[in-house]
Amino acid sequence: MNKRKNDDIYIRILKYAKEKGMSGFSFNDIKNDLNLTEEEQEFVEMNTLSTDNSVFWWVNDDRKEMALTFDGRAMLLEHQELKEARKSSSRAMTIAIISILLTLLGFLYQICTVTKVQIVGI
Repeated sequence: MNKRKNDDIYIRILKYAKEKGMSGFSFNDIKNDLNLTEEEQEFVEMNTLSTDNSVFWWVNDDRKEMALTFDGRAMLLEHQELKEARKSSSRAMTIAIISILLTLLGFLYQICTVTKVQIVGI
C-alpha cells in the first residue's frame, strides 16, 4: 500500500485495516506496509495494541492480529463522506461564482446596449 502524503496516520491505518478485512493484521504488517516513521510506529504501537481500543479488535491474540471494528469502519466512512462533501461544496461554489460572473456580464451588456441606443437616439 502506498503512503499517501495527504492522509494522516489515523486515516492511513483505518484504510489499511479496511483493506485487510477480517483476516486481520499485526503491528509489523502496518509498520512494513505503510512505511511508518519511528514517531508513527510509536504512536501506532501505543494506540492500537491496547486492550481497550474501540477501533480494532483482536482477531488472534496469539499472533497479535487485529481487525477493524464497526466503530472504526464508521470513522472511516465519516471521513470519506466529509471529503466528498467538501469536494461537492467546492464544485457548487465554483458554479455559483461562474453564474454570478455571467449574470454581471449580461447586466453590463444590457447597460451598454441601452446606453448606445440613447446616445444614437434611436
